[in-house]
Amino acid sequence: MKLLATNPGAAGALIGLILGLAEYFIAMVMIRRYAIVEIATAKKDNEVLPGIAILPGTLRMLRIILIVTAVTIYPVVGYVVGSMFAS
Repeated sequence: MKLLATNPGAAGALIGLILGLAEYFIAMVMIRRYAIVEIATAKKDNEVLPGIAILPGTLRMLRIILIVTAVTIYPVVGYVVGSMFAS
């Protein structure tokens, strides 16, 4: 951990990674809960959900986009911000 204490860029990247992963998990929980509520409401009211067939593929693509963002963009931004604060 001494390396992180002497390198603010690395500390910023680690913080960015942690925040990105936290955002990923929170966003996925919110999306899943919303989908479950919408499906349950439609079943209760005997309505047809026209987009239900594409839901698994859409959720998979969204999951990939969010995880790639969490492990690449957030750490890069954290590294840049950490380096800026150091100078």
